[in-house]
Amino acid sequence: MSLQWRSIGRELVRLSEVLPKAAPQTSNSTEIPAWVAAIPLDQTTAADAIVRMMLPHGKWPECSEELRAQLHLRIEQAGDFCHMADHHRHVCPWHSRRAALDHLLIEFWHESAVQWSQRRWGAHRN
Repeated sequence: MSLQWRSIGRELVRLSEVLPKAAPQTSNSTEIPAWVAAIPLDQTTAADAIVRMMLPHGKWPECSEELRAQLHLRIEQAGDFCHMADHHRHVCPWHSRRAALDHLLIEFWHESAVQWSQRRWGAHRN
């Protein structure tokens, strides 16, 4: 039996609550898409590693405020997706919490973070 989107969403809320708060260093939310697009590869790789360290036991290791800001956005993106998938009654393809979170917090971020942030906060315009 596969997982339910709502249960993954609840787990994401829990993970967000136990991760110390941090936010992108922007003057307003319309700058978040540009902030996401400009995340250096080494910080993306570091955030991937932190997620993988957290997955076995659900506890976040210590990390910088900038990485925590990225992780909070990853959780928010995954939560948005879970909400949409549940609303449209899509079947969850994963059979384990770890596989679902790995995909949503790492692979899904790599695939669509910039597009998601542009839809959520509006495209950055120069």
